[in-house]
Amino acid sequence: MSTAVKIKKSPPYSFILDELDGIVTSIKPMFGAYGIYRDHQILMILRKKEKFDNDTGMWLGVVPGAHDSLKKEIPELRDLEMFGTGPTGWQVLGEDLENFEEVALQICELIKKKDPRIGRTPKARIKSAKNSKMKIKPRKKAKPLENSKPAKKAAATKKQTKSRKKQL
Repeated sequence: MSTAVKIKKSPPYSFILDELDGIVTSIKPMFGAYGIYRDHQILMILRKKEKFDNDTGMWLGVVPGAHDSLKKEIPELRDLEMFGTGPTGWQVLGEDLENFEEVALQICELIKKKDPRIGRTPKARIKSAKNSKMKIKPRKKAKPLENSKPAKKAAATKKQTKSRKKQL
């Protein structure tokens, strides 16, 4: 794979990365799994763990509203169990499927064709008008600790001021 990414441990399912060679712009380790990105979009997460084994495999980032059409085309996809019931932004292709590799390669073909249903933009990258209009309150200054040097210096200055006033 020609993607210039330095990672300590190799992501699982290297055949997927080989298939997406030239498309993947970065691979980011996250919580024991690996986020696979094209530019600013996360396409999928590759996860292979014993814990939560039902969610081991390829997590596909799906655009809101595209779940049904994608599931019709790839019926092996299912909702991610780890995050509870109901649809999330992620669909899982379980590693335990007999045709896991075949379906994973089918998904790679959709990614190569830039299927608009696949790929999620992380919230930190989305600049909404609502957030830009929010007023940011200034932070309150922290009170110095009694035993800190600035606090001791301030206390000494107060004592000097009081003693000067007495002298006058």
